[in-house]
Amino acid sequence: LAVEKLARPGSQNGKSVAINLYDCNHTFVRRFDWIGGCAMYLKQLGITHAKVSSIRNNILLAIKKQKAYLGHYYTIA
Repeated sequence: LAVEKLARPGSQNGKSVAINLYDCNHTFVRRFDWIGGCAMYLKQLGITHAKVSSIRNNILLAIKKQKAYLGHYYTIA
């Protein structure tokens, strides 16, 4: 059962966490059900051309250090 839950994509994954996205002025922009959705959103906006996996890792690092990444701030919802 555990393997089945972890093999699910995106927000269906049992370990996924919701992410809040804020702009540089700490104004709420959008909520994402999983960190990959936030990473894909930033890539679609053209803010970065990095791989989604790299963006995800940098968002997690920004959350831990409470610093901006790509001109945005992030929190776990």
